[in-house]
Amino acid sequence: TYVDTARIYGNAEEALGRLIPSRRERIFLATKVWCDNARDAEASLTESLRLLRTDYADLVHIHHIGDKNLDRVLAEDGVLAYLRKQKQAGRLRHIGISGHARPPRFLKMIETGEIDVVMPVMNYADCNIYNFEGLVLPECRKRGIGVVAMKVYAGIKGGFPNHRRAEVGCATRPDLLPSALAYALDLPGVSVANIGPYTLEQALQNVEFARAYKPLTRQEREILLAEGATLAQQLGPRYGPLT
Repeated sequence: TYVDTARIYGNAEEALGRLIPSRRERIFLATKVWCDNARDAEASLTESLRLLRTDYADLVHIHHIGDKNLDRVLAEDGVLAYLRKQKQAGRLRHIGISGHARPPRFLKMIETGEIDVVMPVMNYADCNIYNFEGLVLPECRKRGIGVVAMKVYAGIKGGFPNHRRAEVGCATRPDLLPSALAYALDLPGVSVANIGPYTLEQALQNVEFARAYKPLTRQEREILLAEGATLAQQLGPRYGPLT
């Protein structure tokens, strides 16, 4: 079972820490560090592992890579060098990058040869805005890099969520949610669709969508992409710059 969390997700790591120890071998655990240097990354990862009650993470992302100073990230005392050392020490098994904007920065990180997994925004609407599908996904397939699609429902109205609120407005109409998930899972090279529910009801609904998943027909895909083009005009580049 793939479990995704991060230090900035409210009390998520602490809550998961109550469940993980008895299930650790059945969970692929991903967390993140929101920083560009080794010192802050050490503090973040150490606290994450403490809260999660484990001595290693299966995957650690450099969180929101599109907003980071890549010169700092790639420096000798940068976060990437730190994660490499922690991978060698066994505190993490895979290095990833996640983000919502600036696809070219993903490509620069991929060129280091040290990225095992990427987690970008990929959905039927933002393919018209950020287009990670066309700009980053082909390079991942070429290099054998794992891909986790996030924001598969096009996120929430307004862009970034408030993690302390349960009531949020999803950008995708309820009747289109199964098709939106299918769009992400249909993308060649995508292994995981990462969906962040706010309620137990939403989580159970997502499980049912996943169980019922079937690849979109050509007609279904055309209808969904037409809806996505219209939605993209309404949403705009809400996650940040394109380059």
